[in-house]
Order: sequence, then C-alpha cells, then structure tokens
Amino acid sequence: AASSAANVLTGHAPPNVRGAARIAGSLGAIGTAVEVFGWMTRHPQHPLSKALARPGHELQHRIATAEPSSAQLEVAEAALSACLELEG
Repeated sequence: AASSAANVLTGHAPPNVRGAARIAGSLGAIGTAVEVFGWMTRHPQHPLSKALARPGHELQHRIATAEPSSAQLEVAEAALSACLELEG
C-alpha cells in the first residue's frame, strides 16, 4: 500500500524530479514495511498483527511447504547419519 501511494504521488511530481521522487518513495515504503513488520513481531497476539500476517501464512501453508515424503525422509536420515559418522 505504501509503495502504491508513493507511485501515485510521484506521478504528480514535475518530470525533472520524478526519478528522485520515486527513489524517495521507494525508500519510504521499505521503511514503512520494516517498521510494520517489527511492530508485528513485538505484538504477535494483537488482532491487527494476526490479520496482517494471515495472507503470508496461508500462502506458505498452501504453496511453499508440505510434509516430506518417505523418500525425502530416507535421504535426510542417510545424510544425517553420514554427518554424524564424520563427526565421530
């Protein structure tokens, strides 16, 4: 939302300063995102924090992560055993 607002505002800037305005807007959007994320980690039980985190958690749950298959577990166990043998 912050980057969208910055882009709308820079669209109204004079053409000779539009590039600098976009950079400033992008930096402001990044700073806003960092501050919001920091607040969310300090207040994980707050309803707004939960609402902001929900889309990312759903995306990770549905697309990015899955339970390992038995073949994947077998490879992981073999790799762990080999590492433990090397450590002695």
